[in-house]
Amino acid sequence: PEDRAALFVGDLQDWPQFLKGGLNRRFLQLLGPSGCGKTTRLRALQDRFPDSAGLSWCPEEGWPPLPASSEGPLLVDDAQELSGWLLAGVLQFRAVAVATQRDLSDRFARAGFEIRNVKIQELVTVGQLQKVVERRLEWARRGPGALPLIGKDVISGLFRNYGPDLESIQSDLYDHYQQLETEE
Repeated sequence: PEDRAALFVGDLQDWPQFLKGGLNRRFLQLLGPSGCGKTTRLRALQDRFPDSAGLSWCPEEGWPPLPASSEGPLLVDDAQELSGWLLAGVLQFRAVAVATQRDLSDRFARAGFEIRNVKIQELVTVGQLQKVVERRLEWARRGPGALPLIGKDVISGLFRNYGPDLESIQSDLYDHYQQLETEE
């Protein structure tokens, strides 16, 4: 969904304060594989910074223009796609938060940024996954009535099968419920 920030379940820890504080330039890297919640966390972080430069997304080819500098941080999704010259433009900001599948911290450290690396997949637990599934089921609700209950044993099995890949878990649940409708 477009409004992933509204579906966010978790804790942004001290990330907003880290990006706001200090005289040093700051770099927050949300690192992890596809589907583990990096973009959702980046969008939730964006809600904490109404004065941010906005959320920029790096497509595999091409790039929308970098936003003008702002009081808040620059937020970049799919930052592993940043080319050298675009990365140089990103380095001009005082505070930068990225969601990426590839570690970019060396380049920012060389540019003098204070670094905070967060491995997102290490933050995903079975308990959090249960809350994510419940929140997304509520969001996808088509009308009044009871929501399907998905027990902790099912959630634990999904976590064993897919690890922190929330997108694959969501797809598996969707396929499962589609099959239930066609079997009736």
